[in-house]
Amino acid sequence: MNRQALALAVLLIPGLGACGASAIIERSAPERPAWVEVTPAARDSLYFVGICSDLPSYQEALRCARAEAMTDVAAWVGARFSSHVYSAQSEATRAGSATSYFDSDLFLVDARRTDSYYEVTEVEWGRSYYVSALYAYPRRQAEAEKDRIEWTTVEAQKAVDGASLAISLPLEQGQWGDAMNMYIDIVERVASSRNLQRQEHIERLAGVAEELVEPLELAAWVVMNGGSGATIEADVKYKGEPAVAVPLQCLFDGQERSVKTDPNGRAVCDLAEPEPGSKVRVTVRPDIARYLEALPDEASGLAPAIGRALDDAVLLEVGQPLTLELSIEGLGSGCESVVEALERALGEAGVQVVEAGKGVTAIEIGCEVAVGERSGDLQVATARGRVALKGAEGRASVELEPVRGLGATRDAARLEALDLLGRDLSVAALKLLRENDGKDKR
Repeated sequence: MNRQALALAVLLIPGLGACGASAIIERSAPERPAWVEVTPAARDSLYFVGICSDLPSYQEALRCARAEAMTDVAAWVGARFSSHVYSAQSEATRAGSATSYFDSDLFLVDARRTDSYYEVTEVEWGRSYYVSALYAYPRRQAEAEKDRIEWTTVEAQKAVDGASLAISLPLEQGQWGDAMNMYIDIVERVASSRNLQRQEHIERLAGVAEELVEPLELAAWVVMNGGSGATIEADVKYKGEPAVAVPLQCLFDGQERSVKTDPNGRAVCDLAEPEPGSKVRVTVRPDIARYLEALPDEASGLAPAIGRALDDAVLLEVGQPLTLELSIEGLGSGCESVVEALERALGEAGVQVVEAGKGVTAIEIGCEVAVGERSGDLQVATARGRVALKGAEGRASVELEPVRGLGATRDAARLEALDLLGRDLSVAALKLLRENDGKDKR
C-alpha cells in the first residue's frame, strides 16, 4: 500500500483530530472497513489497498485510488511505472486534476477491485472526496506475471548485449537492408512493457543505430537528362564496400521513386523530364520512413539516431543543357528523317552539332529500313539502328531493338518506322552523352 497516500488521507479526513476539519456529509458505510488500516492476507491471493483524498469528484478519487493500489501491485511483480499523481497544493491544481498515466494495465488485468469505501466532506472550494479501494490479485497469476517480467528483462538484456554482433554478420556481406531489419526486430523485443530495463536498453540501442547509419556513403549523379526523361544513378557504400538492399528515395518536382541498391550497391531512378528549359532539383536520400514507422511507441526516441541517415542526401539538378560540340557520322542511306529527329533532340538538350574536327566528340549512326511482310491490309516496314559515341573515354555503342511501322502504302509504313527509329535513336544517343558527361564530373 502507498503509505504516503495513506498519511495524506489521515491528515485530510475529518474526525481524526485535524484542527478545523469539516464534517463528513456522506459516507458509503457507517464505519471505515478494517482493510483500510490493515491489508488482508490470504494464501491464494495478494491484496493491495489504494487511498486518495481531497479530489473534486468520486470518479477521480476512485481512479486515483486504483492507481495507488496498482503501484503497489507493480512493485510486487517488479514493474516500474509512474502512477496517477494528484496534487492538493492549490485549488487550480485540484480543479484540473493533473495526472500522468502509466502503461502497466497490459499485464495487471488480473488484479480485481473487491471492495471500496468513500467519504464526502464540504470544503471551501466545494465537495472533497476520499476513496479507499481494495484489490485482489490471484497469487498464481501474480507469480506467473513476475516470472514473465523477469524472463522478458533477461532476454532483452541478451538481445541488447548481442545487437552489435548480430548486425555485423549481414553487414560483412554488404547486406545493409538485412542488418536494418534485424535491428528493428531487436528494438521490438526490447521495447516490451514487461522489460524492467527498457529505457536503459533503448538508450544503448541508439548507439547501435549510429553504427548502422553513420558509415553509409551515398553518391548520385545524372546519367540521362533529355529526350524522354531523366535518369539518376546512385552508389551506396558501407565502410567503403557496396551496400546491398539500401532503400532510396528520389524526389523531384512532385514525383517520388523508391528503389533499392543491387548487389553492387547501385540503384537507378527514372524520372519524367521537366519542362523544356527548366532546372529542377532532385533529392536522392536513404528511405528510412518504413523503419521509423516500425519503431514501437516506447522506442520512438530512436528516431533521431536512425534519422541521421538523411544526412547523406544528395541534391542534383536536372533539365540543365549539355554544353558540348558534336559531329554526326556514318549515316545509312534513306535515313534523313532519323538524322533530323536526332539533331532536334540534341539541340533541345543544348548540344551544338558541328562538322567533324580535332577535339570534337563524334557520334556514329547506323540506319536501315526494309518493307516486306503485310499485316492484313497494311504494309509493314522494319527499321533497325545503332549508335556509337567516340570520345576520351573510348567507344560506347548501343544496338537498338527493331521497330515496326504500319501504313496503307509502302512509303507510309517506311516513314512511320523511321519516325519510331528516330525517337529511339535520339534517346539512346542522349543517354550515351549523359553517361559520358556524368563520368567526367565524378
